[in-house]
This record gives sequence, structure tokens and C-alpha cells, in this order.
Amino acid sequence: MWQFPHWLPRLFARRTFYLVFAVVITFSVQIVGVYLVFASLVIPALAVMGKAQEQPALLPAFGLGVLGYAAGIAVSAWLDLPTGASIVWFLALAGLGYRLAKK
Repeated sequence: MWQFPHWLPRLFARRTFYLVFAVVITFSVQIVGVYLVFASLVIPALAVMGKAQEQPALLPAFGLGVLGYAAGIAVSAWLDLPTGASIVWFLALAGLGYRLAKK
């Protein structure tokens, strides 16, 4: 009798994730640009890499992303600066601040 392989749902979940990820990234790049999408993916991950041993790294990375976006949008609106560049700068500053605070 045929049995359902235990690894099959995990395989479909992974493939579905990568398919959705590819579609979202493609549309995001078309909407906001490669610079902002790349910075949003890379800067928070690099900032918490190797620094969050006592807790999962996803939560601090998410917090850095939210902080960088909120500060970048606020400063952009306040000083009439380009929003994408402001977000990238504040993501970088938040990541640098996190790295320096964790030393």
C-alpha cells in the first residue's frame, strides 16, 4: 500500500515560498527599485548576523527594518528628501547602531 511521504509537504512549502518570494521581489523591484529592495533584504540581515545568539535573529532584523523605514520616511517627509535614499541611509544607520551597541 502506498504511503504519503513525510517530506512531501515540506518540499511543497519550500517551493511555494521560493515561488512567492521570486514574484514579490520581481514586483517590488519594478515598484521601488533594486537599490531599496536589495538594502531592505541585506542590511538588517547583516546587522544581526552573529550578534543575536541569545535570541532568534529574525526579531531584531525585523525591528531594524521597521525602524529604518519609519525613520527614513519621516525624515524624507520632514526635510523633503528622496524617500528611497532616506530609507536606505536610515536602514544603514540602524544596522550600524545595532552592531555597535552589541559590542
